[in-house]
Amino acid sequence: MCIAAHTAAARAAGLSEDDIALARAGTASDPAAAALIAYANRVHQAPATVSSQQIGDLRRLGHSDRQLLDVVGLVALNQLTGAFNLVAGLHPEPENPS
Repeated sequence: MCIAAHTAAARAAGLSEDDIALARAGTASDPAAAALIAYANRVHQAPATVSSQQIGDLRRLGHSDRQLLDVVGLVALNQLTGAFNLVAGLHPEPENPS
């Protein structure tokens, strides 16, 4: 359910199959995008370990404070909706490769 919806949205946004595969692996071909994905993963897995060095690196790559805060909000929203869906009995369906 989730990965299929995100994959469809990525295709609709014009991402290539290679870019979609990289995103699934938690990275990207663009260094600035890859750094932002790594940051999002860190916010999700170990938020207390986000360092001022990482924030500075992201800023040097062109990411604004607004974007960095948006990532925190999106990670929190995804955790919330995921937990809600599981408690409500909505379980992701296995991906149907197409």
